[in-house]
Amino acid sequence: MFKNVGEKIKVFSVIFFILILLGALVGAIVIWSQRYLDAKFFIGLGTLAGGFFVALFSALCIQGYGIIVSSYESQEITAIAEKKPTDYNGNLFNDMDKNNAIKKAPKSVPVNGEWKCSKCGKINQNYVGTCGCGEVKPK
Repeated sequence: MFKNVGEKIKVFSVIFFILILLGALVGAIVIWSQRYLDAKFFIGLGTLAGGFFVALFSALCIQGYGIIVSSYESQEITAIAEKKPTDYNGNLFNDMDKNNAIKKAPKSVPVNGEWKCSKCGKINQNYVGTCGCGEVKPK
């Protein structure tokens, strides 16, 4: 039942197109058969043309979805998804590596009232009076 789903969707799009087109034809015939309707020929023709374009657009959308499903089933898209992310040097990485690198990266320039320890170079918050190495905040 779930094999060749993409091909089944493509066949369904053709059947859907034919059914909508038949519905538009029946609607046009009903309009053309009215006795007391002015301009019934143009209204019926508009119904037929409108139905054709609606059927065509809908069937093409369904057909496109069937093509996407078929390509996924044939592993064309999954090969792209299996590609491993790399950095500019070609090294493999993932989000965890990126987050760890950001956390481990030392700050080199103090901002917003922070101060840099003259002994060890650590950036301390402005409310910290003594660095972790024992150096006192300069005045």
